[in-house]
Amino acid sequence: MPELNYSKLKKNISENKLDNLYFLQGEEYLIEYFEQMLKKQILGDRYSDFDILLLSNDNINLDKLSLALETFPVMSQKKCVIIRNLPLAAWSNEDIEKFSEIISNIPDFSCLIVSQYENLSKVKNYLKIKKAIEKSGSFANFLKSDIPIEKQLILWANKEFGKVLSPENAEYIKKACPAHNITALKNELKKICEFEQSKTITKESLEIIVSSKLKTNIFSLPKALFEKDAKKTFETLDNLINQKEEPTAILAILAGEYIDLYRAKCFLNSGKNVLDLANIYDYKGKEFRLKNAEKRCKNMSISEIKTALDYILKADIKLKTTSIDPKLIISELITKLLSKNIN
Repeated sequence: MPELNYSKLKKNISENKLDNLYFLQGEEYLIEYFEQMLKKQILGDRYSDFDILLLSNDNINLDKLSLALETFPVMSQKKCVIIRNLPLAAWSNEDIEKFSEIISNIPDFSCLIVSQYENLSKVKNYLKIKKAIEKSGSFANFLKSDIPIEKQLILWANKEFGKVLSPENAEYIKKACPAHNITALKNELKKICEFEQSKTITKESLEIIVSSKLKTNIFSLPKALFEKDAKKTFETLDNLINQKEEPTAILAILAGEYIDLYRAKCFLNSGKNVLDLANIYDYKGKEFRLKNAEKRCKNMSISEIKTALDYILKADIKLKTTSIDPKLIISELITKLLSKNIN
């Protein structure tokens, strides 16, 4: 069967033209979206735990897979087996041949969905397994251009909740929930639609429901800084400033991080266990700070850390004794800390 895209697969499902095998790869949110859609279409509203089996790349056993597909469903019309990430790179030719044989003989009462979140395109046996899948079922490859998350949110708002969502507000929701999967995003959208009284979803409603999710954690700043990601560091700083975070609080967090680095480096240089610092300073229940400091300071010298602390001290004095815009003072400090001499 020819390779399917978003539109073709959605059309097949809506017309109930189901195969016994689906291989889904590409954009994660689209893989998840279709996995859930196929699962619902295959199992229906009534099914038991015996009618569905979920396997991942660390517990795939081909004999178990074969047995599962051969086992009749209990309450549903079909048995549904879902594999998340085939461990193809670790498979021998015999494993691939065995898998190919299994998928070529899937009974009519069973359906196998492979949700491939891991990229297999550079794996040696990828084309071989793709050919076997296309011969036995449907192979779908989803691109971001097929249906961006924002467009999906707009469609859901209109079709499922009868609301109008603008592209700008769809982008706002996506930005507010960056770690959310497609199901969680739909749930957020449902909350917003239920809250919104008018036909059109307003920015005011969005801010009430999801604006708290945009709040940047102050500890995100040193994390981005130590990752040497200048763009992310300054974006995080801008978010903190826009949230009215006190510049002195930002400075205190940075100072605390570099003090941790200094203590950890001194202990490492003297051959001592960094965790023993908890017996001297107040790190009880916060030992993770020492572990982070140990990891971060390995490629830094005592001189570099002292220089960083000197920059922080001078910034603190400027904040407390001058009328210079605090954002400029912090921005200048971040630029110095990001410089090659420090990181």
